[in-house]
Amino acid sequence: MAPADPFPLPRTASGSGRTARSGGDIRDVAARAGVSVSTVSNYLNQAPNMAPERRSRIAAAIADLGYVRHEPARRLRAGSSRVLAVVVGGLGTSASAGVLRGAESAAQSAGFLVNLCTSGGDAERERRILRVLAGQGVSGVLLGPTASPVQEALALLRRHGVAVVLLDETDPPAGTPSVSVDDEHGGRCVGRHLREAGHRLVAFVAAVPGPFPAVPVQRRLRGVRAELGDRELEVVAAHPLEAAGGGVVAELLRRPPRRRPTALACADDRTALRVLQECARLGVRVPADLAVVACDDTGSAASAAVPLTALVRPSAALGGLGVQLLLRAAAGEEGGGADATLLPPRLVVRASSAAQRVPR
Repeated sequence: MAPADPFPLPRTASGSGRTARSGGDIRDVAARAGVSVSTVSNYLNQAPNMAPERRSRIAAAIADLGYVRHEPARRLRAGSSRVLAVVVGGLGTSASAGVLRGAESAAQSAGFLVNLCTSGGDAERERRILRVLAGQGVSGVLLGPTASPVQEALALLRRHGVAVVLLDETDPPAGTPSVSVDDEHGGRCVGRHLREAGHRLVAFVAAVPGPFPAVPVQRRLRGVRAELGDRELEVVAAHPLEAAGGGVVAELLRRPPRRRPTALACADDRTALRVLQECARLGVRVPADLAVVACDDTGSAASAAVPLTALVRPSAALGGLGVQLLLRAAAGEEGGGADATLLPPRLVVRASSAAQRVPR
């Protein structure tokens, strides 16, 4: 597997590394630099024995025009474009690593290599990565949630004939193939588990500012609420942990017994871990006094002080299916997956919610 951001960006004569607006072709570069097209071609192919001053003029012209060498057509004609790219914000979780494993396995089975690029959530770095990939002739890009507007990223890649499949995009544009986790289904699994365990009052906790603005969190909450139902069970939206510093548990447990939640459904495992820390500080027993469930597992749930019941993302399947859709799109197949595909997460029940309860 290639390292992140493996290709150097075109540099100006001063070495600043800036990339100008995309445009122009090799003839425009030649005209701007005052050389022949064949000289520009020699420069692009790293021919030796070119005068430094001439190299500098060509490099400056490329930077000013934003020229990107369009390799895909040449490589596809030669049958040598066997590279896909996965572009994500980072690899800080086991879920991200699982996506990459699945993508690489599917690509290798089809005779392709995978380049991994991480943007770190930086929009300008992401744009540079996509420009470089467009010029390096990758057959397709599996694109995670973008730091820049997704339509901008799609336009850049499609302008250079690069196939794209979106990964975990919450609102994919029509006609663009995508593969994501079915967060609402996951929320239903959590709600059903808590209902069947006898819980009649559940608090949903999310460590985000505002009224749960993140779309995946909204969908998980919707699924929990739908499964619990309005008549028998109540969902309590607790204060965000980031604002309350973990004291949300103390606040909930100070309520009168008939208004006190017996279970917390947390938006993700990081939130649930903070809840466990607060429970330990207050002497609240999990799950005897309070059941805790995480609606997403980034890799920490199983190793928690009280192993957390959590939704596990089908990470490898996401990466594998994403590559399959990408290969179909790159080949121009009819019905190449131009729809949003949702994969269900799996609820893994552990000690944090294992005890059955008697309704109050």
